[in-house]
Amino acid sequence: MDFHHFELRTTDVAAARKFYEAVLVSPLESLITELPAVARARGAPAHWLGHLHVDDLERTVAAFLEAGAERLGPARTTDDGAPVIGLRDPFGAAVALTSRPVRATVRARPMHLSHDPERARRLYALDATFLPITDATIHAQWVFPIVVTNFEQTIDRIRRLGGDVLISPAGAYAHDPQGAAFAVTG
Repeated sequence: MDFHHFELRTTDVAAARKFYEAVLVSPLESLITELPAVARARGAPAHWLGHLHVDDLERTVAAFLEAGAERLGPARTTDDGAPVIGLRDPFGAAVALTSRPVRATVRARPMHLSHDPERARRLYALDATFLPITDATIHAQWVFPIVVTNFEQTIDRIRRLGGDVLISPAGAYAHDPQGAAFAVTG
């Protein structure tokens, strides 16, 4: 089990692309899509969605559902024919499961935020950081760090372009102008 790729689901695709390309000073390799109407109706904010590769899709979906996950609509098929199933995990974080082979190059460990990080660690069994939610304004979610070469300049660009940033010893936790959370590390 490992992340295949990352998709930004947002309320303004053009503005999000412009923001990330300006922040990163390069084209964004991740897919940027419109936040589905059904997700908006459920109150979902703009967010990064990790597509998690699993060897046995049906068995893994069944295990997640048994653990308390919720299926978020029917399976969809990618352009190359691979099935993708969206779930809200038992902790409240959105994740997509797929049987597509792993292709993502993750240079920093993804972070799963929830009220039960030890149980999440056991369910996912992957190389990630599992952290407790300690702030009532933060919801359960996956946060995917972006590795940058100049941390201070990147933080300055995020703020200048309308994002907000919280600095921590491990890096920075940020929101883009549409509200999608991400992390920045040097």
